[in-house]
Amino acid sequence: MKVTTLAFFLLISGCAATTARYVDGSRNEVALVSTDSAESLHGQGIKKGAADGAIKKLTTSLTEKPKDTSRKDSFLELARLYLAKGNLDLAEKNVKKSLELDIKNLDSKLVLAQVYYRKGLLDMASMLLQGESMTQIRGAEMHNLLALIAIKKARPEVAWAHFESAIRLDETNIAARLNYGMMLLDHSLDRKAGIQFERTLSLVPTQPDALLMMAMIKARRGDLAGAETDLEKLSSDHGKNHVVLYNYGSVLYTSEKYQKSLEVLKSYLASTKKALPNSDEAIAMIEVAQDRLKELEKGDSEIAEEVKKMQSKPAKTPSMQAEENREAELKNADDNALNDLIGH
Repeated sequence: MKVTTLAFFLLISGCAATTARYVDGSRNEVALVSTDSAESLHGQGIKKGAADGAIKKLTTSLTEKPKDTSRKDSFLELARLYLAKGNLDLAEKNVKKSLELDIKNLDSKLVLAQVYYRKGLLDMASMLLQGESMTQIRGAEMHNLLALIAIKKARPEVAWAHFESAIRLDETNIAARLNYGMMLLDHSLDRKAGIQFERTLSLVPTQPDALLMMAMIKARRGDLAGAETDLEKLSSDHGKNHVVLYNYGSVLYTSEKYQKSLEVLKSYLASTKKALPNSDEAIAMIEVAQDRLKELEKGDSEIAEEVKKMQSKPAKTPSMQAEENREAELKNADDNALNDLIGH
C-alpha cells in the first residue's frame, strides 16, 4: 500500500510567546509555520483573523510611532506573521527593514534565511546561516533550517546530524521532531520515525500532523483498523485537507470498504482546484472500487433471485409429504424385491 506523507516541512518551533500569541489558543498548540503554509494541518489552525488583526495593529503602531525604539522588533514580528501566511515578499521586505535598524540582529537574520529557503534560494540561506556571528548561536531553530536545506540538496546524512543537534539542544522543539520524523519515514525507517512522532504527541497530544503520521505508520504495519480510526477522527477535524482525505481513502480501499472509500476519494479530488499529487492513484482506486461494488451488487441480485425462486415454490402440505413418503417406501420395496429375485 502506498503511503503519502505531508508535503511540507516546519520551519519555526514557535515556542516563543511572540509567535504563540497569534495562533488559535483553543487548540492548546504552539505556532508552527510550514514551508508550504497551508499544507500543514497545524498551520491551518492559525486563525486568519488573529494574524490579520496582529498585522494591522503592528502596521498602525509603526505609522503612528515613527521614532519608537521597538520598531526593529515590530518589523521582525511583521515578517514572522507574513512568513506564516505565506506572503514571502512582504516577509522579506519587513525583515530587511528590521535589519536596517539593527544589522547584527541574529533573529532577523534567521527569519531572512527562512524566507530565502522558502523562495528556493538555498545558497543565500546557507550563506546567512554560515556567517561567523550565526555559527556562535546555533540553536535548535537554526539546526532545523540547516537540516531542511540539506534535504533539499539531497544530503540526508547532513540533515540527520542537524536534526539530532536541534533535538539535543531543545527536546521540546516540535518542528525539528516532526521534520526529522518525516525524513526518517521517507527513508522507510518507520520505527525511528514513530519515536519522533510519539514524543511530539507527548508534548502536544492533539498535534494533528504527528497524529496523521502515526496513522500511516499503523497502516504500513498492517494495522488498518487502527489507522482507519485515527484517520476518521482527523477527517472530522480536517475534512478539507487533501493529504488526510487521500490517506483515509487509501486505507478504506485497502480494507475493501469500497463504498466509503469512494466517498472519501471523491472528496479528495474535489478538495482543491490545484493539481493534486496523487490524483491518478485516486482515480484508479475509484474505478476499481466501482467495479467491485458492481460485482457485489450483481452477486447480491443473483442470490436474491434464487431466494425468490425458492419462495415461489408451493409449500408442501402434510398430505403431500405423506404421499411422497409412501411412494418412497413402495419404491424401496420394489427395489428389495428385485434384488431378491436377482439373488435367486
